[in-house]
Amino acid sequence: MALTATIFNVSRCSLHDGVGIRTVVYFKGCNLKCEWCHNPEGLFLEREVSFAKSKCIGCGKCAEICPKCHKKDGFDRTLCTACGKCADACTAKALEIVGKKYTVEELFKEIKKDDAYFRRGGGVTVSGGECLLQADFVADFFKVCKKNGINTLVESAFSVSEKSIEKVLSYTDTFYVDCKLFDNSKHFLYTGVGNEKILNNIKKIAPKTELVIRIPLIPNVNDDMGNLKATVEFAKNCGAKGVELLRFNPLGGLKYESFGKKGKVFANEPQEKSEIEKLVKELNEFLREENFVYCLF
Repeated sequence: MALTATIFNVSRCSLHDGVGIRTVVYFKGCNLKCEWCHNPEGLFLEREVSFAKSKCIGCGKCAEICPKCHKKDGFDRTLCTACGKCADACTAKALEIVGKKYTVEELFKEIKKDDAYFRRGGGVTVSGGECLLQADFVADFFKVCKKNGINTLVESAFSVSEKSIEKVLSYTDTFYVDCKLFDNSKHFLYTGVGNEKILNNIKKIAPKTELVIRIPLIPNVNDDMGNLKATVEFAKNCGAKGVELLRFNPLGGLKYESFGKKGKVFANEPQEKSEIEKLVKELNEFLREENFVYCLF
């Protein structure tokens, strides 16, 4: 039986997920529960139904197709098996299936549509969710990419086994690794897991390849100078190629309701460009480096 992976999005023309113009493949399933996650559709491994109540026109077609899950008073997600019949019947696109299984061959065929970008210095980035929970698939997929001269990049939280990382190491040009909070207890509080495994993996893998640490700047959670200095100093000492500060993305809060989940709101607006530029300058001065810390706007 062919190896498969569950993907929730193939995004094209990304400029901030590696060198050149990238095609980003988003894998479903994550073993962290970051309170600020802006991709709640990537948390659960299997495919699921998204219900955007604001789009519903009350036509009743979903209830005709699946009266078990769809009632006059709403959608009972606990009874849903994600068969997709209701989504197929929903002309208003209020109901949609999120998550599709691909074989390596099928996924490569999909990303090859962007071959013009790959030939001009772009590449493929795998993200999530946590793509390395499906490391065997990523390794086989990247083997094919490398045989075809396509640049490859892994975006991961590294909260996986070292064995999982080693499976993809030989076929990965660059790793972008989230380092959300340097303090272990705070990391556990906000993500549901400690960061010992993450930091150990970074220390072991950074000397072997090109690895960039990313810090998502969450207002009043990890954007204090104490956390940032500890993280960038760790990054420099372990051999990372740099640290990228990620501007806070507040859009995830709008998605949670569609998946029957509740998200925590940390801020209504992302940080101002001038605020982040100030952080970048101060951190580089702290490290006595010019461009080790940066942000892409």
